[in-house]
Amino acid sequence: MYYLRSCCRGAAALSTILLIGGIIVETAAAGLLASYLVSQEGLGLKLSNDATLISRAGVDDALLSIMRNGEDASARNYQITIGTWNTQVAVEKAVLLTDDTQFTITSIATVLNKKSATQAIIIVDNISGLAQIESIDDIAP
Repeated sequence: MYYLRSCCRGAAALSTILLIGGIIVETAAAGLLASYLVSQEGLGLKLSNDATLISRAGVDDALLSIMRNGEDASARNYQITIGTWNTQVAVEKAVLLTDDTQFTITSIATVLNKKSATQAIIIVDNISGLAQIESIDDIAP
């Protein structure tokens, strides 16, 4: 009968245990990475949506200012804080050939690492004071 020396007993068991342990650790690491990526995807979508809404709020604020003041509204740059997030609003004023006044509003919001920009064009009739929204579009920040 063949007996192993006491120093060699369990050598096969040790390599098997190390192999199985390595597979378990790799599987756990892959699971953690997958759950992290899924959670970040949902957070990124929420932050992107928040940036879009804050950018639109900046455009709405400038629209109200222009509609209240009509052609007397001034071109200006300012910042709005909504909660903990900020948006930069730029209002540009130009006189058209028809003697109407055109305002271009650009609002750029940043929420953590997500940016969103919205641009609106408003034309104010200098005679009647009627303000018409030409367009409101999301643009590349």
